[in-house]
Amino acid sequence: MTSRVFYVQDYVANFWCATSPMVKWRRLLSVSASAKLAGITTLCAMAPAVVRQIQRPSDEGFLWCMACVSTSFFLFSFQVHEKSILLPAMPISLLCLRAPKLATAMPVLACLSMWPLLRKDGLGVAYLGCVVLFTSLFGGEDAPEKSQQAPEASPKKKGWRLPGWIPSPGKKRGGGGVDGDGSSSVSPDQHEWVESALEANVWRWIGRVLATGGCCLHAFEVLVMAPRWAPYLHSLTFTTFGFLGFVCVWGYCYVRLWACPCDDGVKKEKVN
Repeated sequence: MTSRVFYVQDYVANFWCATSPMVKWRRLLSVSASAKLAGITTLCAMAPAVVRQIQRPSDEGFLWCMACVSTSFFLFSFQVHEKSILLPAMPISLLCLRAPKLATAMPVLACLSMWPLLRKDGLGVAYLGCVVLFTSLFGGEDAPEKSQQAPEASPKKKGWRLPGWIPSPGKKRGGGGVDGDGSSSVSPDQHEWVESALEANVWRWIGRVLATGGCCLHAFEVLVMAPRWAPYLHSLTFTTFGFLGFVCVWGYCYVRLWACPCDDGVKKEKVN
């Protein structure tokens, strides 16, 4: 029973725990070497986001940079706690108008990855209630944050464009409407993230995979008893599923960061 509790606490949805069944890091590396390797990996994972934001700073890019850096810390740092997933969840929640589908999927994925810890603390009812309430309020297409118009982007400089295989690159806004004084209401040099039909379809399937995967993981935990040689099997399935989801979140945040052109420093005119 003691070893079972140890493994339940030890497994989190990061790179080192998800790969530990295939690579025995504890046997290959000492504690000191593991800490150094984790530190180098974390720095390498977050460095592109920091460099991008320094070279081409923008207000929206700052939030995406925080999401990339905090997700990198959770995925690759040394002895991270499962509750550290709240660090990337905070900047992603601030982007709810820019990426409402990501901001909706992230809390559900975080709760699912923390289920072994919540189960150990006897928070099963709270877990179920929060997930059901959150998805019922914000999971539909008519959710409040999805009906709001995204804030207008500030004027940008022309910058590096995303490769053509990215489904929804940042695109220039059109000429838009005309104000009462005859001036254009939207600058042609403004940029925004334009969601394509392919991306909308991908997000739809992501929602289905997340819901189906969560139900299957809980059914597997209830119906299949963990063998003696792997008492941590159920915890590992939850954390591995969470790890794969967080890797996708990490990659998506990098794509959105690269789609943010550099602010040109032009101040917005105040509307009286």
